Amino acid sequence: DGPDSGRRHYIRECEKERREPLPLLVNKGDAASKVINLNRRRLGNFHGCAYAGALLKTALQQGVQVEELHLTENCLTTRGIVAIAATIHTCPQLRVLDVSMNDFSEQGSEALGKALQDHPTIQQLHMSKCRIEDKDGAALINALALNSSVTYVDLSSNQLGAGARALHPQTSCAAAIAKMLESSTPAQISTLVLAFNNLSARHFQMMANSLQFNKCLKHFDISWNSCKDDGAMALAQALRPNIALSTLDLTHTSIGEKGTMVIADVLKENKGLSLIKLDDNPIGQRGGRAILRAMRKIQQYGWKRE
Repeated sequence: DGPDSGRRHYIRECEKERREPLPLLVNKGDAASKVINLNRRRLGNFHGCAYAGALLKTALQQGVQVEELHLTENCLTTRGIVAIAATIHTCPQLRVLDVSMNDFSEQGSEALGKALQDHPTIQQLHMSKCRIEDKDGAALINALALNSSVTYVDLSSNQLGAGARALHPQTSCAAAIAKMLESSTPAQISTLVLAFNNLSARHFQMMANSLQFNKCLKHFDISWNSCKDDGAMALAQALRPNIALSTLDLTHTSIGEKGTMVIADVLKENKGLSLIKLDDNPIGQRGGRAILRAMRKIQQYGWKRE
């Protein structure tokens, strides 16, 4: 708590703008904590920027190593997010970053992507409900593809796949994900959550072409998108050679009888999957029978699958 401490920096910033410091940001215990949890505090951009500067000071203090930073639902927009992104480089021990339920713009996504691109220890990135558009999501994924430490990425409830540019094979977020899933990229992502977006069958076809060769992804959540039969069949073909994927969530993805029957056929060959979810899909009677027959065959093999 010296003259150049994070607490004093934050208080000085508040005094400059004639703002009242928030008690939760000047507590001595929080300043030296490895886990900083400021979820749902509605800080806004001013307090977000001021606290980001305080984190810069805190990270430089001897013996203080921030490992987790949780900032869910804090009314942060471009200014605040850019300020937070600037602190990432000074937290070399940071493993978990949660910035869900804030409003990301193109500049915010770009700043965070650059900060995470070569971060040595970051493992988990939570960015649910951040209003991330498809082109911004693509830029973020391209940055994460260069990082070899990230293993968990949550981009659920955003706007991936929306807009006219989303289907372009070079610039869409789906194309960026497909490139990242290729074995030649440094990325070691084992869990990827894309639930509640606007991804279509075309997008799943793009990703499936790379998924069949991926050896890192173990948990893939693409629920509540528009996979449909065409996307399901592409994913099924990817599952034939894939032995890494353990869980696949296809809940509410508009998969019909045809797509379900193809998936059921692949389940007789794929030995990696332990759990596949097809809840809330119009699989029909033939799709249901195909799944039951596949599960009976799997039981005969002695494979453990749900």
